Amino acid sequence: MESTSLATDVLLPLGLAVIMVSLGLTLTTADFTIVPLSIGMAYRARRPERAAILEPRLKRASLGAFVVIVAGAVASEWDQVADSFMDVAPAALALNVSAMSISFTVARLARLSDRQSTAIAMELGVHNSTLTIAVATTISTELAIPGAVYSLFMFITAGSFAWVMSRRNAPTSVPVAAPAT
Repeated sequence: MESTSLATDVLLPLGLAVIMVSLGLTLTTADFTIVPLSIGMAYRARRPERAAILEPRLKRASLGAFVVIVAGAVASEWDQVADSFMDVAPAALALNVSAMSISFTVARLARLSDRQSTAIAMELGVHNSTLTIAVATTISTELAIPGAVYSLFMFITAGSFAWVMSRRNAPTSVPVAAPAT
């Protein structure tokens, strides 16, 4: 009887704590991904012409918001980030470069176009950093340090990759006028 009581007294609160943390992480993930995505999809379904007109401006605005969020997260934890930078930097850089390289290579092996492969590589290299920081800070700000360091590298590596791939993916054929006869 006592072992059952001890197990119940210890494991039940522990199990409830795990469930609550998991629920919190799920809600944070939904706040950053599912909710905005659902709103955008619903708007596009109801007003496709207007959505197409707004898309370029919204892309710029979302990029700006993304930069501000990442910069704010890094700045708010700058002392801890600076103290841990050399410990975390090699792994963060390796993760960033390998995620983008492997995802691009796998996409190309799957016979996707350069543009599609680039989009997949950018998705893996960039978009998860904000979510990582947000989820980590719900548990402990110390856990956000690797995400913050990753984000610092991500701007450099993903920006360089995007620049190179935009040149590579650009149409190469220039219309040539037919010779006069």
